Amino acid sequence: MTLYHFEIMEKFDVKKQEADDFKLLQEFNEETFKLKHLGRRDGEANPIDASGLTEDNRVINIEIKSRGFSINKHPTLMLETHKGYSLQDEYIKQGNIPLYVNFLNDGNVVVFNLLKSSGYMERVETHSRLYGNKEFQYKLFLPIKNGWIYKKDENGKYKLMQKGWY
Repeated sequence: MTLYHFEIMEKFDVKKQEADDFKLLQEFNEETFKLKHLGRRDGEANPIDASGLTEDNRVINIEIKSRGFSINKHPTLMLETHKGYSLQDEYIKQGNIPLYVNFLNDGNVVVFNLLKSSGYMERVETHSRLYGNKEFQYKLFLPIKNGWIYKKDENGKYKLMQKGWY
């Protein structure tokens, strides 16, 4: 088992980050998914960030994450297990399709359909410089090579670069 160490940045404005992430998703959706009625699912008790409807009225639930690194920095992207479980649980109970959408700082977007993606779980250590505490959690690591990869071109349009598992 590998032990990862993550430091949580001080005074991180979660509400602003979630609003910024949703704006990225809206722009991406207009060119790619074309989901109808795309909306945020707010609330601390709700780990699912957004939902929308496909052309055939299937519900898509989405976890959104923006990352401060490029596609070549890490071979995997990390998903908090409780968020993955919530997305999977809604699929089991209601048939809602679970997607995990990652916006990287180099213009790449990596999308995982959690029904089709495989990954592995690792124990990680998180440390808050702000609060001075440390804890251990399990995170799901998804290989980037298994995701659908889109790249924003010079005209600001998203282009599919690699088909993933779904």
